[in-house]
Amino acid sequence: MYGFYASGAGCNTTQVCSDGGDAECGFHCEKSNDIDEEDSIDAWVERSAEELLSTHWSSAIKKEPCFLELGFSSPHPPFISSHRAYTEYGAKKNFPPPIDAHFNRGTPQAQHVDTLASQREYATMLGQVDMYLGRFVDFLQSNGEFDNTVFILLSDHGELLGDHAQYAKDAAWEQAVRVPLIFSGPGIAQNRLVNAPVATLDVAGTILDIAGTQPIDVMQTQSLLPVIQPSSNLKPNRSVILSGLDSGYDFMDREGDFAMALKQFNETCILKLVCCLSGCIKQGTMFPATDDVQVVLMRVEPGEGASRYEHNVLNIESGTGVAEANELLQSLSAKYRSDCSAKLQSTHF
Repeated sequence: MYGFYASGAGCNTTQVCSDGGDAECGFHCEKSNDIDEEDSIDAWVERSAEELLSTHWSSAIKKEPCFLELGFSSPHPPFISSHRAYTEYGAKKNFPPPIDAHFNRGTPQAQHVDTLASQREYATMLGQVDMYLGRFVDFLQSNGEFDNTVFILLSDHGELLGDHAQYAKDAAWEQAVRVPLIFSGPGIAQNRLVNAPVATLDVAGTILDIAGTQPIDVMQTQSLLPVIQPSSNLKPNRSVILSGLDSGYDFMDREGDFAMALKQFNETCILKLVCCLSGCIKQGTMFPATDDVQVVLMRVEPGEGASRYEHNVLNIESGTGVAEANELLQSLSAKYRSDCSAKLQSTHF
């Protein structure tokens, strides 16, 4: 490892990061990782999982069920991997250009951000995780436990990778807040796609349900097991999905401060309200840049150009989206509800 996570500032940062390094920069690292792959954090995670399960099986004789969480940290700044992994997973791959990628911070460097390099390096890290996950699957198969295992694959957040001229996760765009969620194993429907929105919060309730127990009273999680069973035609029953990033915690001077409430209003309409205390959009062209309170109502659907995945439908003067925005505001915390309710009453679009 080199850069911030070893010593000094982040490695060869993208031009959207400040010179001298930012703790979460490192979205482009030209240098290969010098350490052996088998000494990487992801290799250690997989190896440790094998050791933990082997120890458990030797004491429980494989009769006691168990829960094991593997946290692979590679898809994270700094985007650095071995030369072998980059050659295999990222070097020759091409990806669609970022959406609405108008880098306009005014510096000469900001006009020449190499987004393809970051995409390739991120793809390499995903390839590494896939490799170690495959190794873990092989381990379960060799011990006769693969067919007795429920797998749940998810992420805590996405990565903007240049979309809307942003990196990291500090925005409510779909690329940051919409994450993979895959269930597989005994008792789980195969090849079924659930299009209704769900919350990662409910993974905990699903695990408890699989284990034959229930959440304690103070937990808000709900089980998705009734939705993903083979014979089920049910839909998730959580009416509103919440997300956000609150820099009130003062974590590394984040620019976050947004809260989001998303709801499927009918079969064809998913809307999400985004409330930001110091402006939602730091760059890009969809919205005016501001440091003031900002509230938008996004329709989440496929599209083209700058509006791909989502576009603002809130128009106070015409009344479009106002009722839906006010409804979703009621799900936010008092801090966001107060500021964005006032903004809704005072702003003209």
